Amino acid sequence: MLEKLNPMDELEIHEDLMVDIPMIEDFNISIIQDILIKKKEDVKDKFNNVYCHFDIGSNNPVASTVLQIVDDSNFRGIRRSNILSNILKYVGYGHIKVKTKHYYLFFFAN
Repeated sequence: MLEKLNPMDELEIHEDLMVDIPMIEDFNISIIQDILIKKKEDVKDKFNNVYCHFDIGSNNPVASTVLQIVDDSNFRGIRRSNILSNILKYVGYGHIKVKTKHYYLFFFAN
């Protein structure tokens, strides 16, 4: 998979792709999906493409981030391709802690 990618350019953190996530008591995937959909709608006129990813959550915040890169999910390779893409130029993120688990959302755009 990685050999198919061109060398990536440096990603720039873009303020418009950052997201503040309110505290919630229990993890509910529909809340995260609603946040992703709203963010994509909010920035659709500023970027050509916006891709959103979130992880399965971990007690270790570093592990939560690394899970995005390892990409051992149902979306095998898509997240890793976006992270290493030479087409996508901007990145933003959000973080939420629910009880003892950390969840990270990443937004990539060009």
